Amino acid sequence: MTAIYFFNEETPKRKMPTKTQKSIVIGAIIFLTILFLADSYYWAQLSQWREDQSANLWLGYTRGPSHIPVGLISSRKLPNPNGMLLLGFFLSVLPSLLAVSFFLRVTQIILVVLVGWRAFAKSWQYFLLATIPSVSSVILRSTSVEFWNQNTITLLNIFFLFWAIQYLKNASLWNIPPITILILLAPSLYLAGIVNAIVMTLLTIAIMAYKRPDQSKFWTVFGIVLLFIGLSIVVTWRPYFHNVSLEQVLHYSRIQADPISSLPLAFKHADLRILSLPTQILLKIVDNSYILQVMRIIYYLVLCAFSLAGWVRLVE
Repeated sequence: MTAIYFFNEETPKRKMPTKTQKSIVIGAIIFLTILFLADSYYWAQLSQWREDQSANLWLGYTRGPSHIPVGLISSRKLPNPNGMLLLGFFLSVLPSLLAVSFFLRVTQIILVVLVGWRAFAKSWQYFLLATIPSVSSVILRSTSVEFWNQNTITLLNIFFLFWAIQYLKNASLWNIPPITILILLAPSLYLAGIVNAIVMTLLTIAIMAYKRPDQSKFWTVFGIVLLFIGLSIVVTWRPYFHNVSLEQVLHYSRIQADPISSLPLAFKHADLRILSLPTQILLKIVDNSYILQVMRIIYYLVLCAFSLAGWVRLVE
């Protein structure tokens, strides 16, 4: 999508399309909408609904919001926050597991379309060029139907792109409360989502420094942001730390070497001791430290910097 930004800046502006061309575009959009909805339905039938997905939905349905202090226990023997179970409570109103998977997939499509529409509202060619490959991505299609903690973070990342572009288009402080909600939701849905929250925060500070908003409604927006933070503390983090100690959370950050489980299937019959040697050396260096967490944050920042550069070029 960033590449399309730069290409759009260098391409001469075309004339306004005729009524016939508009009709063709509308017909193509309707056809693609039906096609992607049908595709979403078939992908929803492939969702696994194993122990993690089912437990998130079942506990949310049976326990209720007032009896969910923590979420599921992760592979590191540490409970996640209760965000996924609360989300499962709201999704339990849907009639079936198929409906839940279909809803998650359609939500992802809507978010991707919103990002493309906000970025390329004046050029339907670039809008289609940006959205169709993303919506038709096999990776996104296959993961969007699974009610996993990690997969819901993808939805937050896409929605953050929309609000970041929205801010660059219209530098208003009223864009900050929705971004704040996304930042707060990331770690509450998945404990490792704190990295996403940090990256979102840094990017928000960067775009606000680049394009300063009007300060006339500062205290009103500031109060709303504090309200969301307080609500997050009361609903998620207060019950969480009543059941999980800070020492457990800090111990969770000490990542142990597990190279075998992360290797692709193509290396199944290879010598795992040789293949895992670089990973073992790296993890040995950063063991019992926060260096790896810092490296992850830097990686995400570099990755997002290219998108941010595209946004900046778009609004210039």
